[in-house]
Amino acid sequence: MGFLDNLQSYTQRASEIAGSVTRQTALRGKIADTQSKRREYAAQLGEKLYELTKDDPSLRSGQEDLYDAIAACDAQCEDYEKELASIEAEAAKQHTAFKAWAAQSGKDWICPKCGETVSGDDRYCMNCGYSLPLAPVAAQAAPEPETVVCPKCGEANARGAKFCMNCGAPLGQ
Repeated sequence: MGFLDNLQSYTQRASEIAGSVTRQTALRGKIADTQSKRREYAAQLGEKLYELTKDDPSLRSGQEDLYDAIAACDAQCEDYEKELASIEAEAAKQHTAFKAWAAQSGKDWICPKCGETVSGDDRYCMNCGYSLPLAPVAAQAAPEPETVVCPKCGEANARGAKFCMNCGAPLGQ
């Protein structure tokens, strides 16, 4: 009976160790999650404190470099936002011009990604979801009839293929 008692004792100790490791791992995960939440709260508090103290020289004392660095980041973000607004305004003008051209021409054109025929007033290709350019592209030859275009990556595949040879996506026949 000594052997079976030893085996039972060993099994019980192994189970206790495994349970201990599991509890330790769970607690480490909880500590990491809690620390992450704390960092988020500290960042929110820091942002609010910055806003409340940035214009008070007595509260900035000793931390001028940090305040100046934050102000420089804010100024840089403003410059980026102005540049972005300018680009978006130009893109809107080009899109408006493109839509006017499409309405006048009444012509369809070819999606540069997948080769599908696209209406001149579409903003996205209905076949592959490609965001269409704001100016028409020259019509390209459509994929050969003995091929099927992958809806995910636009690669031409042999007709009858079930999966794209380029990205592995299923090819709906």
